[in-house]
Amino acid sequence: MNTLKILSYNIHSCRNMDRRYNPARTAKLIAGFHADIIALQEVDVGHRRSGYINQAAYLADHMDMSFDFFTLKESPSGRYGLAILSRFPVHDLNCGCLPAAFAAKPMENRGVMMARVETPMGGVQVLNTHLGLRAKDRKLQAAALAGSSWICNDLNSGLPVILCGDFNAGPGSFVYKTLCRHLFDIQKVYKNRRYPRPTFASWLPVRRIDHIFISRHFFVKDVKVPMNYETRMVSDHLPLYGEIAITPS
Repeated sequence: MNTLKILSYNIHSCRNMDRRYNPARTAKLIAGFHADIIALQEVDVGHRRSGYINQAAYLADHMDMSFDFFTLKESPSGRYGLAILSRFPVHDLNCGCLPAAFAAKPMENRGVMMARVETPMGGVQVLNTHLGLRAKDRKLQAAALAGSSWICNDLNSGLPVILCGDFNAGPGSFVYKTLCRHLFDIQKVYKNRRYPRPTFASWLPVRRIDHIFISRHFFVKDVKVPMNYETRMVSDHLPLYGEIAITPS
């Protein structure tokens, strides 16, 4: 049976908890999951603080994967945003910014990447996002994500959907409830008494704000939110891994 291995990870610009920028350490941790599709948040490209490297390209090269990057913040010091890495062909990439409340200027743009990935089990629509820190912004952003431009896009009609990201919102929130009207949380669907597990903060995880949501087309074979010395040190978020397969018709 074909399965798809997914990883969603806020890599904190490859800045470890010892405050050192160490993309090699981040790459080694990610490679251990042997994921087919990787959704990354907080990725630096050409940024002075992280040694001017293209982190998306560096990590993709380490995993022998293709990559796409979407800039959410650009300054004279460099760029910062989202990335999707894939072992399979990626088509129809569509990226866009999500709305924010007008009462206060957002600290940074928030956005989403959407692409059709041609996997051995067929075409899959993959989305990667990072929502805002303010509840009023996240409310608008979740509504937009669930709208006709993204999750409910006509192009997605009939295609399996995977939505990954750092949502800065946990179960019980407006964001979570809005997205669960359309998709399923893999940590909740996974039948294991040790799950769901929190993903933030890595050194003492108490909040479950990183999620992978899937459409009804899939069932979940495995979920991992590993908490060990490396995952606690490499980023301020824990990685979220899922292995899924198409539900037999």
